[in-house]
Formats: sequence, C-alpha cells, structure tokens
Amino acid sequence: MKTCLIEQSCGLGDILMSTKMGTHYASQGYRVVWPVEPIYRNLAKNITVHPGIEFPCVHDTYDLKMQYEKLKRTQISNVTEVDDLLYVPLRRGIFSDFGVEMRKTFGHDESNMLSKFGMCGIDYDDWQTYFTINRNKEKEQQLHDLLGISANDKIHLVNNRFGTPPTWEEHLQKNIETPSHLKRVQMTILNGYDVFDWIDIFERAEQIDTVSTSTFYIFEKLNMSCVPNIYSRNVGDRSYEDNWGWMEKLALKKYNFIN
Repeated sequence: MKTCLIEQSCGLGDILMSTKMGTHYASQGYRVVWPVEPIYRNLAKNITVHPGIEFPCVHDTYDLKMQYEKLKRTQISNVTEVDDLLYVPLRRGIFSDFGVEMRKTFGHDESNMLSKFGMCGIDYDDWQTYFTINRNKEKEQQLHDLLGISANDKIHLVNNRFGTPPTWEEHLQKNIETPSHLKRVQMTILNGYDVFDWIDIFERAEQIDTVSTSTFYIFEKLNMSCVPNIYSRNVGDRSYEDNWGWMEKLALKKYNFIN
C-alpha cells in the first residue's frame, strides 16, 4: 500500500480543518499517517475520519517515526515524493508554491491556512464534512460536576487561551466581563479532560467569548444556543479583512468576529 505522511502535529483547529486533505489522499488508496502532539493523543477516539487515516502520537513508537523526524527538520514545503513516501508538509503550506503566490494578494493568516488546501490541489468548501465528533456524554457530565454547573445555570463561557500546550500557549490580552444574570465558566486545561469534553457546555452557553482558536472548528459541528464572540489573537492592528476574511469563508454558522 502507498503511504502518505502528513506533517501538522499541532494546532487542533488546523488538524480538524485539514481532515479534508487526509481524506483526499486516503481516498486515493494511501495509508495516511498523521503524527500529533501528546495533548491530542485521544484524537482518534474523539473524532471519526476516513478509516485510512492514523493519528499516532509523536512521542510514541510507530513505524514511520524515523522518517517523520527526519523530514520535519527539512525545508520541504510542497507535496513531495520522498523515497517510497508521499510527504505532505501542511505546517509549511504558507511556504509552498501555492502559499507564496497567495501571499502576494492575501494576508498572513489567510495564506497560512488556506494554502494547506491549495498545496494539495483541493478547495476548502465543505471541510466540515470530513470528520465526525464522537461525544462522550459521561465525561461531559463529569466536567459539569467538576465545574459546579447545574442544569438551571445560564452559562457565559469564556476562553482566553490559545496554542498547543506545553509547547506554545498564550492568553488573550483583553478583559471580558460577565453579565450579572449569567454564570461565568472559564475554560482551562483540566487533567483527564480535553476540549471535546466541553461540547455540552458549548451548546448550552447563552454567551460565548473566545479567542480565535480550535473552538471555532468545533462550533461548526454543533447545535449552538448563541452566536459566539470570537476575538483576534492580540493582533488588533490588523485590518478586519486580514483577521477574519478567511474565517468568514470557512464558516457556515454565524459569528461576531471582533478585532
């Protein structure tokens, strides 16, 4: 069987969005090996994708570990045949031939994200349809209990963190107030839980204020009770178009995008 090795180990939003690319190659008969960071170790349980896609943890032992570690240290930026592998360096899409051309017209974020599709020769339409979330209702309820959320609480969800811990983590530099009639629930990393365990809280929340991060890509798959407010990542000096034009292209749901 032909093998495709994808490099995009971090950025949960990038990974979810890019399952269309993984499916593209798996549908051509490739065994798609897609190493991910330890914080996403449970990704194969959390989502269902094309059965030809595998998500080994970068720290675990798997058969292509040596090839992956070697290739990710290179400057290869286009989809490339390397020995007996098809190497797809999605993380470096902005440096691909397609990405270089995009940067002549579009801003950094749009070029960085949408070039991942272009370098693979596909478009970004319907990216939401290439993964299904596998909800764990028991874990969702356990999280409610841990956070002290009752059935009658009206929730204001606040998330000001972004990045891929522990390698990269930042906080939104903006103060967000909670209306007096709502219960503030602050997202944080809790041992034994991941972002998918927050789904019931996402759907229940009557107000959501979140920095631009992986939550957007999950919201696209949910039945939301409110229109989320999504804030830029401490780059308010950029134009609205630079910050949000590309996300508006990706979005099927309605959001309040805030510079």
